[in-house]
Amino acid sequence: MAAHPGGPPAHALLAARGSTLVLLLAFVALLGGMHPSDRTRDAVVLAVGFTFAALNVPLLLWVVRHLGVPERRRTAIFSAIAMLLRIAFAVWSLRFIASISHETPV
Repeated sequence: MAAHPGGPPAHALLAARGSTLVLLLAFVALLGGMHPSDRTRDAVVLAVGFTFAALNVPLLLWVVRHLGVPERRRTAIFSAIAMLLRIAFAVWSLRFIASISHETPV
């Protein structure tokens, strides 16, 4: 079932958009409340990165499959652009989170 006719399936869009929510929750948790050690923070950043990537795989597969279909090429290109923007935001956010240390230097 597609979210709209000719577009990506609803589960692919939901997972891709949900990946941004996972990223934002990690951002708030790590910088706003938990104040973990650097080692824990690095493990969480790695886990969030893998989760983000895994949630975007269904949309990536749909885009790759439909880039060659003339009637769906435009939708596939716009979906790919949106996905690339999400990925750019994720990379920036995860790098920013990884750069913040709550441990005091000795």
